[in-house]
Amino acid sequence: MAGSPPRKRRSVRRSPLFEELCRQLSLNLPRLDEQLRAAEWKIAVAPEACPLMEGTRLRLVKTDPFPNAPQLRVFFTVDDDDEACEMQYLEVVEGPASDDAG
Repeated sequence: MAGSPPRKRRSVRRSPLFEELCRQLSLNLPRLDEQLRAAEWKIAVAPEACPLMEGTRLRLVKTDPFPNAPQLRVFFTVDDDDEACEMQYLEVVEGPASDDAG
């Protein structure tokens, strides 16, 4: 948009726990990498748009479900210097997709 400052893009890391969960889930979710790329993009460009989980530093982003890919919840933190984010935990949403947050 003309006149708007460019969006800040933060680096996004994955915690060891997140990496382990990805490894486990990738066996049953063939499109996991595609879903995580979408989540990483949102985290990198607009983490403040993701809801903060009450009483924690965790924020939540949800992926959109699509064929062979259920909705995922990705919990992440924003570093104190606001330059990077770290994906901390990952859950598969069972059943219909929820719209409660993210």
